[in-house]
Amino acid sequence: MKALILAAGMGKRLKPITDRMPKTLIKVEDKPILGHILTNIKECGIEDVLIVTGYKDELIHKYVGDGSRWGLKVTYCHNKWYNSTENIFSVNLASEELKGNEFVLINADDLFSPVILWKLMEAPGDIVLAVDNQGTVGTEEMKVSTDGNGRIIAVSKELDPSESYGEDIGIIKFSKSGGRAFLNTIKRIIKERGHRFYFQKAIDDLSAKEYPVTYINVGNEPWIEVDDHFDLKWAKTPIIYMIKERLKTLGQMIKSIRKKKSK
Repeated sequence: MKALILAAGMGKRLKPITDRMPKTLIKVEDKPILGHILTNIKECGIEDVLIVTGYKDELIHKYVGDGSRWGLKVTYCHNKWYNSTENIFSVNLASEELKGNEFVLINADDLFSPVILWKLMEAPGDIVLAVDNQGTVGTEEMKVSTDGNGRIIAVSKELDPSESYGEDIGIIKFSKSGGRAFLNTIKRIIKERGHRFYFQKAIDDLSAKEYPVTYINVGNEPWIEVDDHFDLKWAKTPIIYMIKERLKTLGQMIKSIRKKKSK
């Protein structure tokens, strides 16, 4: 399985910090957001990572290098049109390297418990979203609606919050066939309608055609999408400390799950 990290954006709502660096390189406690993501990826057993860069990409290259400090193999894809495209375009640029692979897609501004990633990887299904239905869903969040039987029927920021099941947190697993359907849909959208969409538009289109898109609930596992200064404050205290506690217990959890499966 590969990991695709989308790290092309500018992070305008985190100025003036992002005048100097991409927001994924903003330090949260002992290392940048991207460092926490790579640590989680390694702890969950993924070794092959593709990062789509854009804004100030040289700083990401300098920090991550070939990924060897995490025990990872990291390659790159550059979106030089990062300032005029949405992330659907970044995914499309990476599509050739993703073909024929299972992969997880991760937004580079997500801080999250590694347990979320582990559960997502273990979940059955061709396209599986990590969804938070514990908190209040606002108008700006990427919302999901479900059929009540484990299937997602719509994904969009435009959904009515009062009728939404929860929030898509920006971490998604694709099987080989699910990835193929997703990438082909992205190509069609860009060809027919342009590149000013989030990649979730492809998942929304597939759901509308009754493609089996499912989800896991993140439950009480800590996570945060670092969009602005308020989010960054919460990320630094208390979210990162909660995430580090979950990292400590992940090994024990994996052993317990594997033991149950072997019975």
